[in-house]
Amino acid sequence: MFYLEAPDEKIPALRDRWDLLGESIVVVGEDGLWNCHIHTDDVGAAIEAGVEAGRPRRIRVTDLVHHDGELEADVAAGGFSPLSQVLAAPIGVVTVAEGPGLVERFRRLGVQQVVVRGRSEPTVDQLLTAVEEAPADALVILPNARTLVALAEHVDGLTTKTVAVVPTRSVPQGLAAMLAYRPDTDHLDALLDDMAVAAGAIDYGEVTQSARDARVDGWHVTRGDWLGVADGRVVVVDRDRFATLRGLVAAILPSNPQVVTLYAGEHATRSDIKALEAWIGETHPNVAVRAEDGGQVRHPYLVSVE
Repeated sequence: MFYLEAPDEKIPALRDRWDLLGESIVVVGEDGLWNCHIHTDDVGAAIEAGVEAGRPRRIRVTDLVHHDGELEADVAAGGFSPLSQVLAAPIGVVTVAEGPGLVERFRRLGVQQVVVRGRSEPTVDQLLTAVEEAPADALVILPNARTLVALAEHVDGLTTKTVAVVPTRSVPQGLAAMLAYRPDTDHLDALLDDMAVAAGAIDYGEVTQSARDARVDGWHVTRGDWLGVADGRVVVVDRDRFATLRGLVAAILPSNPQVVTLYAGEHATRSDIKALEAWIGETHPNVAVRAEDGGQVRHPYLVSVE
């Protein structure tokens, strides 16, 4: 991953080149400065593509191969093992995540500790324990839920460590913030700014099922309805799960989308994902669709759009 100084017109060619080289591609930014991230076996070619487009800087290469599969045992045992590369980082990250796939994704991006979110909300004690167990003396918390931001902000007053919060309101925002994390820096304010900008560069939403009858954001919701929620606001309600997913994606697509990423939960189906890929292929043929196994229980789909 690296920052790239390049004119806007050079970015489509970079994305096309990277599509041939790897996966988990993210290129976000504007006004000549881009945050670029790719998983690839050909590091040299990925960097060369950046050089052809402009001027890469703060290049960071992390070997992920030797860490595959380790988390499953950690989660089963109730523990978490961060990457060895981040153990000595002067500023660490504590995040909230649900589901083994999402926990592993945060792990690969370099967090030092994870608070696993179940059906009940994490407590301030759980956040504090994660901060105390993280090796760094300065920590950034990614709450990844609107309801947890204020809770996370209380932790700094309960520990001798320095704790700051990037107020991420969803898991996709937290993952985007991690693309700007640099374990080699000790400049907390600059890191917070970079992570906040990265988190704000995406559009996001979630599909969830109503457990009761209610009236929400002007919608009449019946128990069992599927809700598409974008940035905390209900934007679509339907009895059909796929119709809700499609309506949510349609509601959050920006004017010039590049990538739609689905984080599939326990109740996601391959047919839903295939149907969404077909619909986007017809309506937005230049947009890539990527599906990741999140394993979360609360939401069959979390959606990120860049």
